[in-house]
Amino acid sequence: MKKYRQVFLLFIFFLSLGFPCCFNNNPGSNREEQSSVAEERKVEEEKKYIYNWPNFRGPVMDGISRETEWSFSRLDDEEAVKWEKDIGFGFAGITIYGSRLFTMGLEKIPGNNKEGNDTVYCFDVETGTELWRYSYVCTIGMHPGPRTAPTINDNRVYTLSRDGDLYCFDYETGKVIWYHDIVAEYKVIIPEFGISAAPVVENNLLLVNAREYGMAFHKETGEVVWMSPEGKCGYAVIPVFNWKGKRHAAVFSDHALYILDVLTGEKICSFPWHTYSGCNVGIPIIMGNRIFISSSYDYGCALLELNEDNTFKVLWRNKIMKHHMSAGVLIDGIYYGNDGLYNRRIGSFKAIDMMTGTELWNHDEGIGSLIAAGNKLIFLTYKGKLTIAKVSAEKYWPLISKDLGRGIWFTPPTLCRGCLYIRNREGRFICIDLCSTEVEPQS
Repeated sequence: MKKYRQVFLLFIFFLSLGFPCCFNNNPGSNREEQSSVAEERKVEEEKKYIYNWPNFRGPVMDGISRETEWSFSRLDDEEAVKWEKDIGFGFAGITIYGSRLFTMGLEKIPGNNKEGNDTVYCFDVETGTELWRYSYVCTIGMHPGPRTAPTINDNRVYTLSRDGDLYCFDYETGKVIWYHDIVAEYKVIIPEFGISAAPVVENNLLLVNAREYGMAFHKETGEVVWMSPEGKCGYAVIPVFNWKGKRHAAVFSDHALYILDVLTGEKICSFPWHTYSGCNVGIPIIMGNRIFISSSYDYGCALLELNEDNTFKVLWRNKIMKHHMSAGVLIDGIYYGNDGLYNRRIGSFKAIDMMTGTELWNHDEGIGSLIAAGNKLIFLTYKGKLTIAKVSAEKYWPLISKDLGRGIWFTPPTLCRGCLYIRNREGRFICIDLCSTEVEPQS
């Protein structure tokens, strides 16, 4: 009996290892099948990564699309505008996952100069058909309307208003799963121009730029996991990165850049950055243990290095790049961004060598935003001039331009499945089809 038991246990051991010779005359077939399945899964994940835009500034929040199935020449086509909507006042970005697109806007209430109705919109990404909406009362304030992009993750949509209304919605139905008024509940101070940083999902946490250097909620339940001390927040979205074998967050506050342990909210180090009205707006650009920050009101920019002893080293600092609105993109060591100050209606697109801080070229066209796709840069000025240019460290190299019309165009474009999605402050929202081939939604 003992002998049979030993044989049986040996059989189970081989089975647990996936031992092929017991059941298969072709020892390599299982490995080949497993490899094939793994490769198919990898391809599907890459497609989801390439053909969706679930966060502010894209899949990894770097402002760069990896799509290639689009043609800049279609910008001249009179029928390139696929559909158009009126979504109300604001600066909220456009995010996309699967067959659905999300954004936000504010509708003013006649006779009420203080409050309006903020609305979270869900549209069919192909047709622009409205699938659901959710509205709530929000203050109008200076420069009316929401300024954050919805964040999409695991069949949930997270939004944050200028007043601190933090919502978690069901992706399909628009049902509210959980909600917090972070100002009333957690003593968050609303900055002068309203809360402006989109929430960020990191594993099971939802990170919000609020209080002195951030808060974290459990993304499923809305329970507070950690929060920083009381204080004034900045306007920048929070990037998360690997450093010393752990996940860290770079929080651009009202007066400093903070590095935190994401899981605990523990402050690792900080670098003072005192700008006018705390206008630290552009997302910090992460390059391993190096971080680029930039702010307007003549403050300037700097490339910082995180040391092993949890201190910062300034690699260079100057006033060549001063972001008033959104940050730029980093491609092959060259940083393309917008330098200027909207208050004075001055600004220009620039390229700088990120390692030295040296200006490579300067194109004077006012305040604007940009994203990149492949070897193309997509520039949008605040006056509505849309330009597609070649990525070049040598010169500003425009390929084609289009005038989008009247309005203030601050929000960076979204490129997804060959279409450009762009909105202005007044609520005009357009989809421009640049597709060279059909691309199926990746959900």
